[in-house]
Amino acid sequence: MRIVRCTAVAVLVVMSGVARAQDTTPRPAPSPRAMAVAEELLGLMNTEQVLRAAVTASVNAQVKAQPLLAPFLDVMNAWVEKVLTMKAIEPALARAYAELFTETELRQLIAFYQTPLGLAIRAVGESPA
Repeated sequence: MRIVRCTAVAVLVVMSGVARAQDTTPRPAPSPRAMAVAEELLGLMNTEQVLRAAVTASVNAQVKAQPLLAPFLDVMNAWVEKVLTMKAIEPALARAYAELFTETELRQLIAFYQTPLGLAIRAVGESPA
């Protein structure tokens, strides 16, 4: 159940920028400062833990839907651990956030994640499934 909540929280945060994403107006590349703020936000959002939980849930759902994949679960998990790492994904995620939100908005999101509600949401991402 916690995996579902973690994934739901991540989806809600990402979806909050969907309206902006649909705006096709060209945007300048994010500044290094905006990228740094976005990276800080990703850390506060427990993005790595949420990513891991979502990917684990996805792999398990695939195996459940296709039981013939069960013998390959170790291979699938090894691939996920090698390819879907925060080190590999963080630059693209940070850039997406820095393009979707202004630096001020990113700082407001950071402030939110430091409130009691934000801390509670972060705790969900830290809890084991």
